[in-house]
Formats: sequence, C-alpha cells, structure tokens
Amino acid sequence: MRWSIKQPTPNFGNEHMPLANVKKFYKFWDNFQTWREFSQYDEYDTAEAQDRYERRYMEQENKRHRAKYNKAERGRILKLVELAYANDPRIQKELKELEAEKQKKKDEARARKVAASKAKTDIIEQKKAEKEAAALAEVEEKKAAAAEKKAKDLAYKKAWKDLLAICQETLAGTKFDRFWCEGQQRKLF
Repeated sequence: MRWSIKQPTPNFGNEHMPLANVKKFYKFWDNFQTWREFSQYDEYDTAEAQDRYERRYMEQENKRHRAKYNKAERGRILKLVELAYANDPRIQKELKELEAEKQKKKDEARARKVAASKAKTDIIEQKKAEKEAAALAEVEEKKAAAAEKKAKDLAYKKAWKDLLAICQETLAGTKFDRFWCEGQQRKLF
C-alpha cells in the first residue's frame, strides 16, 4: 500500500501460502502505520496566528481534528482486516484443526478421569469384598472356636464324670473321697 511507513507491504497470497506468512500478513495490517497526516482537513491556518499562544491553540485544534480522521481511517482498515480474517479459509482451517485437537484432549482427559474413577470404585469394591470375607472368616473362626471349646468342655466334663464314677466305685465308704467327689461334681455341673 502506498501510504504505509513499512515497505514492502506483505502479499495476501493464495491457499498454498505457508501459515506463518499468512499470520505475518494479518499482523502487519493489525499494526498498520501510515504516513498520512490528514492536514487537508485542518480548520485553522497557523500562518494567520497573531502570536505563539494563538498558534499553539490552532495547532492543538488541528491535531485533535486530524486525530478524528486518523481514528476513522484506522477503524476502516481494522474492519477490513477483521472481515478478511474471519472469512479466510486458511485461518478457518487452522481454527478447525485447533478446535479438533482441543476436543481430542478434552475427550482423552475425560476418558482418563472415567478410567481413574472406575479403578477407584473397583478398588473400593475389592476392599469392601475383602472386609466382608474377613468378617465372614472371623465369624466362622469364632464359631469353630466356640464349637472346639464346647467339645473340650464336654470332653473335660466326661473325663471328670468318669473319674468321679471310678472314685465312687473304688473308694466307696470313705468320707473324704465322697466329699471331694461331690464338691467336684457341684463345680462341674
């Protein structure tokens, strides 16, 4: 463009142009600098000023007036660049690729989260099953211990009954043995 400070201005290119050059093109136009002054729109002629204070005032007013035109020109160029950027198939293609990559990362993260959650629930269920199995084993062990104790008690009582019976048969008639046997019998039963 002939009003650009930086020369040469980049070319728009075609669909085979590398994306780096496309981005340089849009960067150039986003930061476009012009040498145009828009002095043709000045309200005051500073040569007509009577003193320096009036000249300074006229220059400030002219500068403010030029800024309006400069801003309008800059807005016009930016609007054109934004329109071109929004409709550029090269940029659209890149944005679609970036969106697809972003979605792929989200899906992978979601899949990892689901897998971690499933693994966590599996571990919790496994621990729960182990606790239940341990509780069942403990109950069975207690039952077996109780049955064993009962069997030992029965065997013990039977042994004492047999001993008492033997004592009563063999030592019949002695007072000491009879009291001892009766006391033992009361203790056991």
